[in-house]
Amino acid sequence: MVRLFHLACCLAVVMTKLIDRNTTIPTKKDNNLLGKFQLEGIPPAQKRRLSQSEIDSEKITAKNGLMSYCYTMLNTLALELKEKIEEGNKEKIEAAVTETLNWLDKNQMAEKDEFVAQQKDLEHIVNPIMMKVYQK
Repeated sequence: MVRLFHLACCLAVVMTKLIDRNTTIPTKKDNNLLGKFQLEGIPPAQKRRLSQSEIDSEKITAKNGLMSYCYTMLNTLALELKEKIEEGNKEKIEAAVTETLNWLDKNQMAEKDEFVAQQKDLEHIVNPIMMKVYQK
């Protein structure tokens, strides 16, 4: 109980208002230059290297994101946009998604950048068509 009271007293002291709001902070006019200095000999900060587990985690996240996007698009086409989308556009999306899923099957050990690039390529095909559908 004593420690809690002591902590509360200390906090009250820290939070005491010293200067009212919107007032000028008083300073002395005789500020003197104390000297000049130059920082030397400090090496630049090292870039942090990712551990292998962090790299693997990012790779798995990118791979799962691509796979999830593919299956979400297939489900969206089958369930929500069944009658709203033109047949040619539906086939174009299905072909692009199938091609991407086939690439995923053959490239399970690809790097994160490759998974991200594949998803961007697929989005480049899918997004304009989906925008047209949802604008109608």
